[in-house]
Amino acid sequence: MKSDNLKIKRQLDTAWAGIVAALAKMSQGSAVRPASGSEVFRYNEVAGNGLEVTITPAVFNLPERANNSTTNLFVVIEGRITFADSPTGDGRATTGTFSTRVGYFRTKRESVQHVYGAHYDFEESQPGHPVFHAQIASQVHLWESTSSSNALSIGPDDDLVTAILRNVRVPTAQMDVFSVIIQVCADHLIASSSPDEVRRAFEDLRASCDFFSGAAARLPYLNSEPAISCYRSNHWYAGATV
Repeated sequence: MKSDNLKIKRQLDTAWAGIVAALAKMSQGSAVRPASGSEVFRYNEVAGNGLEVTITPAVFNLPERANNSTTNLFVVIEGRITFADSPTGDGRATTGTFSTRVGYFRTKRESVQHVYGAHYDFEESQPGHPVFHAQIASQVHLWESTSSSNALSIGPDDDLVTAILRNVRVPTAQMDVFSVIIQVCADHLIASSSPDEVRRAFEDLRASCDFFSGAAARLPYLNSEPAISCYRSNHWYAGATV
């Protein structure tokens, strides 16, 4: 493996260790499996000296709300990211492409509900597709990862997501796997009443996920005015000139 790609591999392992450590500080009852980056990441060197990373399903066991004692929510995240050399010269790798899938499952006694699912994607040239977008859709298949990693033999009894219209593309930020991990932990482990040590652990988690640059750094229509100072979604579409 090329030296630049070996560097990214080390950064990914360090990032995952930081996520696991921060999660333990934020909530003693919460956990993520696998706990080792070597079990999460799969690598493939691609043409042009880039690196494609597959993120195998990672299962976060969390409370639905911060400060709750019951960790009845399982959030499964999987995805793919390709990395390339940074065009900005800051030494960090830059996102080439990415896609992310996330499924939420609520457990109650002997029942399981699939309560939210989404696919976060990236499309820099397809007409009508925001460059970063989300599509709400059933991810019930991800429950297999949940049950195998947590020794839960029960399956989903109710898929509350499957009937939702799938081709609604909501413009978003770059929601790669690490961005989704930040969002999930913020949603379920941070509240206005959270103590300072929990807030510091969340900042540690954010720092662990901040080892590469987003794709906007190499896309002219997102890396110039007015997009860089406006953030309205009308700039998120290929060919945008305003």
